[in-house]
Amino acid sequence: MKKSIVSLAVIAASVMAAVVPANVARAATGDQLAQYSPTPGGNGRGMATDGSHLFYTITSAAAIYETDLSGSPVKTITSPATGGPLAWDAENSTLWTMNYSDPSATLYELRLDGTVVSTCNLSTTNPSDPGIPDAEDYPDGLDYSNGHIWISNEADASPWIVSVDTTCHVQSEFQPSTDSDGMGPSGLAVVGSDLWLAYPYTQQVQQVSMDGKPTGLKFSTGALELEDLAFDSSTFAPKCALWGDEATFSSNRLTAYEVPCTAGPPPPTLNIGDYKVAGSAQEPSIAVDPKSPKHVVIGYNSESSLGIFHYVHCGFATSWDGGKTWTTGTLGSVGGQGSRGDPSVVFAPDGTVFYVCQTERTDQFTRSRVNGIGIYASSDGGKTFKGRALAAVGVESLLNHAKDLEDQETVAAGPDGKLHVCLTDVNTSSTNETVEIVDSRDSSGRTWSSPRPVPNTPGDDTRGCGIAVTSTGRVWVSWWDTTTGEARAAYRDPGTTRFTNVGAIGPKVAAETESDNSRLGWQVHLAADPRPKSNSVLATWADWTGTSGVALIAYTTDTHWYGDCGAQDSLPCYASDSSQDASQPAIAWGSTGAIALGYYVLSNGSLTYRIGEAIGLNQPFGFRKAASAPSSLSADATEPFDRLGDYTSVAIATDGSFYASWSDTRSGNQEVWVAS
Repeated sequence: MKKSIVSLAVIAASVMAAVVPANVARAATGDQLAQYSPTPGGNGRGMATDGSHLFYTITSAAAIYETDLSGSPVKTITSPATGGPLAWDAENSTLWTMNYSDPSATLYELRLDGTVVSTCNLSTTNPSDPGIPDAEDYPDGLDYSNGHIWISNEADASPWIVSVDTTCHVQSEFQPSTDSDGMGPSGLAVVGSDLWLAYPYTQQVQQVSMDGKPTGLKFSTGALELEDLAFDSSTFAPKCALWGDEATFSSNRLTAYEVPCTAGPPPPTLNIGDYKVAGSAQEPSIAVDPKSPKHVVIGYNSESSLGIFHYVHCGFATSWDGGKTWTTGTLGSVGGQGSRGDPSVVFAPDGTVFYVCQTERTDQFTRSRVNGIGIYASSDGGKTFKGRALAAVGVESLLNHAKDLEDQETVAAGPDGKLHVCLTDVNTSSTNETVEIVDSRDSSGRTWSSPRPVPNTPGDDTRGCGIAVTSTGRVWVSWWDTTTGEARAAYRDPGTTRFTNVGAIGPKVAAETESDNSRLGWQVHLAADPRPKSNSVLATWADWTGTSGVALIAYTTDTHWYGDCGAQDSLPCYASDSSQDASQPAIAWGSTGAIALGYYVLSNGSLTYRIGEAIGLNQPFGFRKAASAPSSLSADATEPFDRLGDYTSVAIATDGSFYASWSDTRSGNQEVWVAS
């Protein structure tokens, strides 16, 4: 059976940290992800990571040892302190440390070459503070977060945790609870608004709030007595980990344990206002400028009229204020063909906005329809677009399909700036639709490869392709195999043109009617983790349960797909409540690790669009209703659109801002709206 990971009930911000809804799956907290015995070894103490390397100390040496992420030695950094805890300062690319002694009053900040950048003294800065004398007693834990340095002392019967600024002035402090042996914690790590504390005497790690209240999350370390801790959100992405250094009289081990990617409470309800973008429009595709979080571009199907005749073109809208106001326009022609619809937009690494949509030209004598995949680009941020190329061309006559480029092409930009477009295609020899890909030969988008088929079972009909490129350059393509009723995927590594088909990533069963299939959405949407060196990709799509739709989600961290959002099994898990009728899901992955999800919910003949965000793959989504849609689905069939648009779009800006766009009929006509 499929696993349910989220509840569609709105999760209030006032939910207590210790309460985890029964139908929300957390990470496999405490699972061991990696363990190394570093060289040199000894009685371990300090632990830190910059996401690319590990740093540790042993109590007998005035040194900080740096390893790679597999535990192999990189270098030894001369330290002003002996055997103390460590903290990585990502804001300044420095390490913080202290002596492992009593008293240990001095905080040291140093570069990775051992140069001391700054020092401050806890005692002289806070002469009468109650927590400082204990914090200076053989400090075991150190962490840096948002300009604050957190310190915990030796695991003893008088524990204190103190937070100071970078000049040693106390900002907050508390006495944490002791374990069943009456002893306090040793190491600590800051994750969001919570702390993880290591209790070596009982071999446990426990999560508490920043004032010391337990959240209810904890795990056993087995036989390991952990000292300092360090949080790692990148090495095992999309999973997150705590690294711990081991206290021992032999040789220490550095161990990574899986933990949730954010603080204990579910994420709060999103504060989202929604705005109309364009009237007589549908099927939006949204993209956010990676260098300017309030700069947003949307492509959509746009209607124009000439008397009694109605036409569909590719329209665009651009906002520089986070979606409050918009400048709109319509694409022109490219390669002798006019824009027709099915937009897909993306920002390239150099800031160019690329817009891909179907184009066509109808011969006035033979009535044959010549169509193509039009590539448009904007060098002014989306104020204007100019046609650059036809990436593919097809012909449909009155008698047969010679090569008809069909539905829902999708574009993605690689880290090298090259573009990749997937599309569906009908050939003369078959009425089946196949998935193909075209690649730009450079970052300009002016010249393109010939269409290459993505391998699938011969004779199977495929629709609804999605595409994503990882930060390592791996290209993933997804589609709906309507013959087998499955969502499928394939990948291609840099330097190759052939795809490896990984097969089914989950069920996508057709509904009983074509109108229900259109309402559910054809596409299998993909989103790549934008963080450096990650091969992780998310997929979401709508499946038919027999009576209603459900949004499913699956992920891969390499080439094998998993479903249970943390557990390595082959089934996708629910991204929507199975009791509701969900359709047209869309997904995005932000540079902070946040995941955005949006989809329609049908209830009593009326649609609403719901949008949510999870801080990390293993976290519950916080949802809210963003739009009222039609009271009757039949109201969507207004010229020139004969049905509700069949896909929606979401995006996350680099500052964590959340955007969603969908086809909306609250006015009685189809319009494109956006939430931000």
